[in-house]
Amino acid sequence: MIPIVHMLWIIVSYFIGCMNGGYYLVRLLRKQDIRQFGSGNAGATNTGRLLGKIGFVASFFIDIAKGLLVLWVPLVLEWGEVICVLAGIAVVVGHIWPVQLQFRGGKGIAVFLGVLLLLDVWTVGIILLVFLLLYFFYRRFVIMGLAALALSPFVMFLLDDVGSITIIGTAIITGIVIYAHRKNIREEFDRII
Repeated sequence: MIPIVHMLWIIVSYFIGCMNGGYYLVRLLRKQDIRQFGSGNAGATNTGRLLGKIGFVASFFIDIAKGLLVLWVPLVLEWGEVICVLAGIAVVVGHIWPVQLQFRGGKGIAVFLGVLLLLDVWTVGIILLVFLLLYFFYRRFVIMGLAALALSPFVMFLLDDVGSITIIGTAIITGIVIYAHRKNIREEFDRII
């Protein structure tokens, strides 16, 4: 049985995820809904299209901070691996499907990176190296980022630094983020074929 305070933190984690950096930056600076432009999502890449590099960076770091925050609290309070993983899943789900934005948010890469930084920083380092190598050869930012992120549960398993619950949770979050990018993946395959 999960204690009430842990359940409340998981719910709070979802709502922290709902506070979408790109959406609120564009709303504040341009008085517009970012989801009406570009790719139609409220992530850092689309924010960069509207607000430039500074908008991209600001949105990216706001979203990373959400992932860091929701993991930091249960880690500091020593609530255990299960609560950390459930909070990580909740913040990513909140970012992708925010209730106050009619369940149309970002796609979760930056939030996922924030979660991963506290789950296993070595995994983040390795997948960033993989991303840089892939991007150097293929110059496809989002798709190469997804390919690198998809490796994260396998990297965790090989490094053997975290428990099996964290690896399973990371695999679930990876699946959620890839699902959120299904349109990008489809477009990439259409371009190849």
